[in-house]
Amino acid sequence: MTDNDTSDGKRRNFLRAVGALGIAAVGGTASANEGAGKHDDGRCGNGLRAIARHHYRFFEAFTSDLGLPDDTVEETGEGIRRSNRTSPSNIAMYVVSTVGAAELGVLSEREARGRVDAVVSTLESVETWNGLFLRWYDIRTGRPWMETHDGTKYVSTVDNGHLTAALTIVGQAYGGELGRRARRLVRAQDYSPFHHPDNGRLIGGYDYENGLDDWTYGMINSEPRVASYCAIGMGDIPKTHWWRPRRTYTPDADWTQQRSSGEWSTYDSVDVFEGHYEYDGTKFVPSWGGAQFEALMPSLFIKERELGPRGFGLNNERWVQVQRDFADAQNWPVWGLSPCGTPDGYGSFGVPQQGAWKDHYAPGPIVTPHATFLALDYAPHAAHENVRRLRRMGIDGTYGFYDSVNVETGELTKKYYALDQGMSIASIANHLTDGVLREYFHESDVGRRPEDLLEREEFSI
Repeated sequence: MTDNDTSDGKRRNFLRAVGALGIAAVGGTASANEGAGKHDDGRCGNGLRAIARHHYRFFEAFTSDLGLPDDTVEETGEGIRRSNRTSPSNIAMYVVSTVGAAELGVLSEREARGRVDAVVSTLESVETWNGLFLRWYDIRTGRPWMETHDGTKYVSTVDNGHLTAALTIVGQAYGGELGRRARRLVRAQDYSPFHHPDNGRLIGGYDYENGLDDWTYGMINSEPRVASYCAIGMGDIPKTHWWRPRRTYTPDADWTQQRSSGEWSTYDSVDVFEGHYEYDGTKFVPSWGGAQFEALMPSLFIKERELGPRGFGLNNERWVQVQRDFADAQNWPVWGLSPCGTPDGYGSFGVPQQGAWKDHYAPGPIVTPHATFLALDYAPHAAHENVRRLRRMGIDGTYGFYDSVNVETGELTKKYYALDQGMSIASIANHLTDGVLREYFHESDVGRRPEDLLEREEFSI
């Protein structure tokens, strides 16, 4: 994409018009009764647009003058309780939500650019390591937040992956100096120290006191694949890295949730066990914990549905089906298990049968709305109905939807998370604009270079 502001504006206006009209696209099926990736009619599209506007109130109310969104906000009997810290993932979700809100027409072009400019200015000034951002910053000062990780500074691989992808989108969405500055931030990042020299996977992160972590991300169907994809696209690590994380453990692993089935394939001289699990007749590639965001968050940025019809695109579709089937089996009124806030803290939730790690994530009964929005492109009609049911349960809060509801007791968690609000807005923006955020990402070299990895892989599902 060029740095021409006029061409940016024309393209943005066209995509916004497509979303506003609710034009239906021809696609495959998400299930026997679902149209994968189909747009909603005008009424449903306007309803989603209103929800996106509602959720963006969170960022309007709880983003600092430095352009840093608050990680967590809770409604209490004494008022609002804030965390006053943020992470690269939070910043990434704020940025793509802002771009997406402008594409939807719920935020003006001028305001969106001003907000993104403030973020970029702050990121140009905060402390980094190899151009990569620290796990936590104080949103009031931009200084490292030292109240976590035993008081030491930490650099998270997975969090930086999300921010790299978001800055790549900014680099394409905005012409002129703002776009160039965003691209400079990406060029300054170096993921090569995180490439493990022996197993070829990504190391979890870097601790200022203890050095590189002694563990690596071992499964491909999880949110770290955004960092993997970006690092390959930037040229920091080889393409062969993509084949190093497991699809499943091999059938002889007896400690996992299920014994996998599948077959061996070879890509770029790397042998890959293309394994799968099964739930109620549906085959899929598992994640670590069976959570919705592990499987679907990467598709906010990456064209998995478009480029991987036999791989991640198909798996994401199957993933949503299993989430729905599991909820039906529990006789729950709504579905969607993913890590989220709880009344007394934070919990990791997932469908047990979708996770490799046995008994790792709780099987509910806490359901979170962001899991529904992430499913929009794969089960739009079911997602719309789930939203309606969640709203009947009182999920609407002042700053968007509350973070979760106990489907057995009806108890609401009156908290808001920047990550979850952002995933919801970005999902809606992609759904109503033919995947505009993904389009921006793949217009860049970072997004374009690894595309063949998605195109070539065929899961055993």
